[in-house]
Amino acid sequence: QVLTKANQRPTMSIIGIDIGTTAIKVCIMGSSGRLLAEASQPHHASTEPEGIPSKLHEQATTALLTMIESTVLRLPELLRADVTRVAITGQMHGLCMSTWVDSQPIAVSNNVTWMDRRVAASTMSLLQRIAQQHHLTNVNHGYGISTLLYWQQQPPQLLSWSSASNQAKLSDQTDPDVSQLQYRGGSCLDAIAQYWTHSPSIIGESLAHSLGMFEVKSRTWPSAALTQAGLDAKHQAMLPTVVKDGQLDHAMQDSHCRRLGLSSNARVIVPFGDNQAQVYGLAACLPTNKPTLFINLGTSCQLTMIVTAEQASQLKIANAMLELRPYFKDRHLVTLATLNGGNVLAAMAQSVVSSLPSVPLSLEQVLQDWDRTPYSPAEFDQLSVTPLMFGERGQQDATFSVGKGSRWLSLRKLP
Repeated sequence: QVLTKANQRPTMSIIGIDIGTTAIKVCIMGSSGRLLAEASQPHHASTEPEGIPSKLHEQATTALLTMIESTVLRLPELLRADVTRVAITGQMHGLCMSTWVDSQPIAVSNNVTWMDRRVAASTMSLLQRIAQQHHLTNVNHGYGISTLLYWQQQPPQLLSWSSASNQAKLSDQTDPDVSQLQYRGGSCLDAIAQYWTHSPSIIGESLAHSLGMFEVKSRTWPSAALTQAGLDAKHQAMLPTVVKDGQLDHAMQDSHCRRLGLSSNARVIVPFGDNQAQVYGLAACLPTNKPTLFINLGTSCQLTMIVTAEQASQLKIANAMLELRPYFKDRHLVTLATLNGGNVLAAMAQSVVSSLPSVPLSLEQVLQDWDRTPYSPAEFDQLSVTPLMFGERGQQDATFSVGKGSRWLSLRKLP
């Protein structure tokens, strides 16, 4: 649904795009910071069959692009015409690969998301030991560096960018010389930003950090450590140049400006992570700079606090669920990331659905069937559910346990 907040046209505005795990959200902000319009819709970009457990978690990057542009076009045409800046944020840690010839985008792989677990446990243990040995950022399942190492042995399939939009063919070179292909690795956010701008292979500091095994102080990829991990020079060369968040943008190609109805001088800011974007938006609403904890309840859940560079230098993080992440203006975020968000609710809902017959039921029938299950009050008068917090990458296999204790409510009684 599109919600238009004001009829006045600003002299300059910015469009924000959130490429989430399950949905696309866009909004237009005026120069005064006022929200003018917003729209969202699920992207359904996952390539994995629903309801079938899998270690693979991929999204079709071309499908993401199609849904992003579709959602942008839902915004009022008059407001889109005044947009001069495009800001992109969204899911972190994941990786996709794209190919280029002479600054022209040719093809792109699926986006391997932060929920992927295809890398062997032994390989992951090795990467984590090397990261600790060289004092690098954390690395885990679903992080870009671990996926790139996997792709070194089993390269991903690449799809033409033009398959995302019949109106937006990017290159006349339908059969490029393989020897001229340039390979780029990065987040799906960066791939889409570069698709729109034909910009060099760059990545913001927050997204570089989220790929794993990153040298924070020098803002570089540690060649010696990556070589020790088994990543060859060819694949290390695919990693993008790192820049500070919020300090660089590139002109959007005229063809994309026209198709999306944006100002002809629209520029795309180098993307940054959703954790940073969420905290920045909330912090801007606070009347003071007092220490504050920010909670994001999304597909997963994050508890975050802003710290200064001096405070960050004194921190000793011993818990694998905690990360020190880059933030704006040389500050940092201390983030506790846990999977106890929408994913847990989705797993519980799936367990209910799997127990139901294949014949479609009304909500009333579903509730009646639920009350007849062994987990209803008819069978257990006293039940308690003890939730266990576990890491965003599933550092523990525990989910929750059920036993005698506090009274269990029927699903019918819940609001």
